[in-house]
Parts: sequence; structure tokens; C-alpha cells
Amino acid sequence: MNLFALLLLALTPATTPLKPVRNTDLTVALSYQYELASTSKDRDARYIVRVYEVITSINECGGPITSCPDVDLYVAVSERDLGAEPALFRLPRAKGWEFVRWLSTCPSTEDEPKIGVVVRTVLPESNISADERARWVATEYEVCVSPLSASFAKKQHNHGSQPTDGAPSSGASRPSGPQRAVCG
Repeated sequence: MNLFALLLLALTPATTPLKPVRNTDLTVALSYQYELASTSKDRDARYIVRVYEVITSINECGGPITSCPDVDLYVAVSERDLGAEPALFRLPRAKGWEFVRWLSTCPSTEDEPKIGVVVRTVLPESNISADERARWVATEYEVCVSPLSASFAKKQHNHGSQPTDGAPSSGASRPSGPQRAVCG
């Protein structure tokens, strides 16, 4: 070896191999997650709330909606205190999600204030038959979260009434009452 090669070898730091993480769910969530919304930069927000969609498998749609991969929607919420324990909630699976807006009010108590977010189910943009796309109906979820609990109200839009600008649709396009559930 020449002197230059020895000098280069001496200056190169030693490397230590990393072992892969063998948790499939965590690997999929971190690899395929997309943050739809976050309050992390809003200093006035009571909590840090992050909304993520995570595709459950790498796959393409092939005509029918059922051929499209499912997408999970996670809502992570934490207090601004690093010592507090964060919470994670998951909504029912859909074929896709979009953030609509933050809610200005949520049913809360003084001991457990909540932050609200509105999300809507969507379809992937390609490879779905025109007939299937025409029959599909979006569902909107109003989600209220705190680090202790979460709940949602589900509202399905009638055909052709899906709002596109994030504004609430007229009362005529909503069913008679929301469906409520608790996330867990």
C-alpha cells in the first residue's frame, strides 16, 4: 500500500453495523406514513395533534374499489410537556383520507379539554372504474381528542354532495343524525 492509502485508512472512522427492526407494524407505519395535519407549530394549541394516514400495503387499484389497499388514519395527541404520556387513536380503515379543517369547538370538560379535527374519506386518483367512482360516497369524521380519550361523529354525504373546499355541506345533504363512536 502506498502512504496515501494508509493515511486515508487511518482517518476513516470505524463503522458499526445496524440491526434491522423486526416489528412489521412499526416498519410499515414509519415507512408509508404521510402527515395530513399538525398543530405542532401552533403555540396557542392546547395539545400537539398530528394526523397521519398510513397505507396498509403497497398495491395498486385495479378497477373495483375493493382492489385498492386500505389506509389507516391515526391521530397522535400529546401535551406540550415532554414528561406527559402521548396517546394514539385509529379511525376505521378507508381507501384514502384527507384533512378538511380543525374544529373550533369540541365537547370537553374543564378537566379534559379536547381539540377537534375534521377528516374525510377519499378514493385514490387512478385505476378505479368510472361506475365504481360514481357510486362511491365520502364519509366525514369529526374527531375530538385529548391525551386521555377520543371520540368521533361520522357523517356520510349523499351522492354528488361531497364538499371540495372544506366547507360544511348544507344540512339537506346530511343524514338525519351523526353516528358516534369512541376511538380506542
